[in-house]
Amino acid sequence: MQDFSLKALRAANSLEESQKVDAWLGRILRNTLTDHYRRRAARQKGETAFAREPRSEVAPGPEDELSACGYIRDLLPALKPEYGEIIRRVDLEETSRQRVAAELGLTSNNVGVRLHRARRALRHEIEHRRKEFHDSANLT
Repeated sequence: MQDFSLKALRAANSLEESQKVDAWLGRILRNTLTDHYRRRAARQKGETAFAREPRSEVAPGPEDELSACGYIRDLLPALKPEYGEIIRRVDLEETSRQRVAAELGLTSNNVGVRLHRARRALRHEIEHRRKEFHDSANLT
């Protein structure tokens, strides 16, 4: 009802004197209900698909985190040196951005920008290696 009321109020300027108000409001109500049911159906479809996804019974442990860190650490040389350095210090060693900025002679804002770019480059490298792995697996 709130959506219907808002739509009617926003569209009130478009109502012409010759139009019948009941028919005009009915059209707005019909469109609002259609939108509501479409959104609900899409949400339910997504929830159903999510519920069908297989779940891992085992929560990731510290050894999984160490493995992921090791994998990332192995990829750092493939990045620009300044990108590898900032990911190593901020993400892997958990050094604060302010401290990294002071030690590297950068502003905090510049560290944030560089970290964003470094993470994007790392993501690209991971996707590239994943694609290479899948391509080589498909050839055999």
